[in-house]
Amino acid sequence: MNQTNQTPQITCHHADALQFMPVYGLSPDLIIADPPFNINHVYLDINDNLPPIKYLTWTEEWITMAVSMLKQSGNLLICMDDKYVSDIDMICRSSKLHRQNWIIWHYGFGQSGKLDTRKKFTKSKMHILRYTKNKHKYYFDAPSVAVKSFRQLKYNDKRADNRGKCPDDVFIMPRIAGTHKERIKGVSTQIPINLLKIWINAMCPPDGLVFDPFSGSGNVLLAAKSIGRNSVGCEISNMRYSIIHNRINAAVSHNNTAAEYYQV
Repeated sequence: MNQTNQTPQITCHHADALQFMPVYGLSPDLIIADPPFNINHVYLDINDNLPPIKYLTWTEEWITMAVSMLKQSGNLLICMDDKYVSDIDMICRSSKLHRQNWIIWHYGFGQSGKLDTRKKFTKSKMHILRYTKNKHKYYFDAPSVAVKSFRQLKYNDKRADNRGKCPDDVFIMPRIAGTHKERIKGVSTQIPINLLKIWINAMCPPDGLVFDPFSGSGNVLLAAKSIGRNSVGCEISNMRYSIIHNRINAAVSHNNTAAEYYQV
C-alpha cells in the first residue's frame, strides 16, 4: 500500500482492494463499487475473463469486506453488467443486506455492425444495485437531488411538493465514448461525474466519506470532492493509479473543485 496521493479531502491508494479494505480502518457513509464485469473487456493489466466460479468467489470476498466497513446508516452501490447482476444480487441478499433500489443508467448509444446481423436488442444500460445494512434506518437526502415533476411542469397540480420530486430510478445520461473530449486517455470505462454527484448528494451526508474500491478513472473521488465529501479510493492497476494521481494533482494545483476542472 505504498504510493499514496493525499490532499485534505481526497485520497487514492495504489493497492488491491482485497488487501486494502481489511486493514485501513475506514467507516464510509457511501461505497460506490464499479468492479471489472468479467466480460472479457480488454484491459492492459487486469484479467477480465475469469472462470465464473472464481469471479463470483472473488466478488463475494470483496462484498463481505465492504459490508463490514460500511456504516450502519450507510449505502452500498454496486455497478454491474447484465451477465452477473442477478448473481451479485443474490450474494448481497444472502449477506443480509437490504436492496433499496435497482437503478438503471440508460446511456443509449449506437450499435456496431449491420442491422440484419443483430440477434439481440441493443445494450444501452448499466445496473446499479443499492443496498443498506438496516432495512429502514439509512441516510437518503431526497430534497438535495429533487427535480421538477410532471405534476408541477405539465399539470400544475397543487398536490405536488413545491420542492419537486425524488429522481426516478432510471437515469438517462450519455456515456463517455472514446470520441468524446471528456474521455480520459487510457481509461475505457467512466461514469459521468454529473451522474455520480446525484448519487453522492443523495446517499452521503455533507462532510461524509465516500469509498471507491475500484477507482478506475478517479471520477468517484473527484465527484465527491467537488461537492464537499471526503473520498478514499484504491486502484490495483499501475496505469490507472497514475492517471488518478495526475488528475487529483491537476485539480488541486488549479485550486478548483474537481467538477469545475473536469466537466464530465
